[in-house]
Amino acid sequence: MPCLTRLTDLGYNGVEVTYNTFANYSDRITILKEIVDNVGIEIVSYKLRMDFNSLAKDSSILDQFQKIADFINKMGGRYIILEQGFQAEKDPDQEVLLSEFERAITDFSGICADAEVDLIFLPTPDGFIHNEEMMDRVVELIYPLGTRMALDVCDFMLMGVQPIDFMKSYLDAVSIVRINDMKILKGKKAWQFEMPEKTLLGQGKVDLNSIWNYLQANEYKGWVIAECPPESTLKEGIDKTTNYINKDLEVFLTNVL
Repeated sequence: MPCLTRLTDLGYNGVEVTYNTFANYSDRITILKEIVDNVGIEIVSYKLRMDFNSLAKDSSILDQFQKIADFINKMGGRYIILEQGFQAEKDPDQEVLLSEFERAITDFSGICADAEVDLIFLPTPDGFIHNEEMMDRVVELIYPLGTRMALDVCDFMLMGVQPIDFMKSYLDAVSIVRINDMKILKGKKAWQFEMPEKTLLGQGKVDLNSIWNYLQANEYKGWVIAECPPESTLKEGIDKTTNYINKDLEVFLTNVL
């Protein structure tokens, strides 16, 4: 409760939840709704990490996903953010991984449509996307299904995809932008090498002003998630992130998670 109150005091109007919230409150939805209503904040989205080839091994995953979609619907949430997970291999077959992804995302998209919740795909560097061509194929696959993209600024760069170049082609496919920063701009796939260290907004090398200016100039209407890496206490991270957004970007984001 104190954490949620702190967020609303700073002007944030939504939060993203994960499995712990679902596990603790899926049978106590009325209690959770009362908590967030009293604080004055929304539960906007649920983030789920998924290894897509696990569907072939465990059919119960679809039943669990259905329960999550129903939970978010009852909470008045808008999105399920499906983050790609990946079991490390030395030389993974990219086409096989893409095929497994297509099968899974088709099933998940149907469940979300029935539950009246939007499905958002969040690609990460530890998966099968590692260049612009593969990213293009993914967008062209999910768009007809009604699934949209979450653009994580740092992760896109680590996958070899420049955020602004991507938005020039696919801005209408982006529903969420995860704005973050990192200390160096080059890295390898996470399943091979250690990832560059993410840092607080404004303390890294990412040109956040250009990204924000592009969103503003093109009247982006989706949500923006301000990401605080776990290098500081929660209070310090929230305070410094909010200060950067308001002062250095010279704007207050009305749609910030």
